[in-house]
Amino acid sequence: MANHTPSALTSLYGPYYKYLKALLFGKGVSGSEGLNHDSLLPAITTPLAEHGSAELSSMDCLLFSYFMILIFQLGKARIAAYSAFALEFLTSPELSSSHESLADLANNVNLDLLSGILVQEFSSVKAEQIPPERRIWLLGHFIALHRLQNRSKLDPEFLRALSLQLSSSASSIMGSISLSSLEGLNDATESDDESAKNTPTQLHPFIREQLLSLVDQASITGLLSKFNVDQNEDSTAVDEDASLLSSYALTLLRMFPSRVS
Repeated sequence: MANHTPSALTSLYGPYYKYLKALLFGKGVSGSEGLNHDSLLPAITTPLAEHGSAELSSMDCLLFSYFMILIFQLGKARIAAYSAFALEFLTSPELSSSHESLADLANNVNLDLLSGILVQEFSSVKAEQIPPERRIWLLGHFIALHRLQNRSKLDPEFLRALSLQLSSSASSIMGSISLSSLEGLNDATESDDESAKNTPTQLHPFIREQLLSLVDQASITGLLSKFNVDQNEDSTAVDEDASLLSSYALTLLRMFPSRVS
């Protein structure tokens, strides 16, 4: 399956990535002995790769039509792979323990496509089925992948995916116990009590690091720069981008009132 991505297998990507996760982190799966990140990386990333680059000039019309149908099906398979990769693999707490694993994933993941998938998932009820703790790990890994790719530009789709995830996990994060370690976070409210029961008693250092990176000097400078650039653009998308930026900025203010000033 790692070497082929037919659309008939799209429904199997969820169990596929769940099994890879169990193999990689040794969760009692028979045959996982001797397997490591390097040996499993191709199996993890191959379904995420772009397929279909070929010379079309010599194809006749019939073959070209068949080729385009195949590319369409492979595109659907790739979307399904990214969805399963995000919801089954990136939600795993164990992934944060290996910087090498995250760095290798960052080199092979199309963050724009991943962002689009997460926007789709978090705009539906599907994301609500993910346990709060797992959603926070997905958020942390998503931020880490963006940082590891050393992107200086805040793309709208990335911001949209980030904003949706922050909004989805805000009450869980703010309702966690011992959040005084995350400077600037609001105290838990009574409405957060139920969420707190389903979250860790303390934010993991990895998650804390990723969250705080959103409000460091470089990130805030980039956000302000994005505001200035968008206001100077003559485009029908300016209003939509401005609304997105405002929503994201307000989310940061809510979560980090003393840091975003």
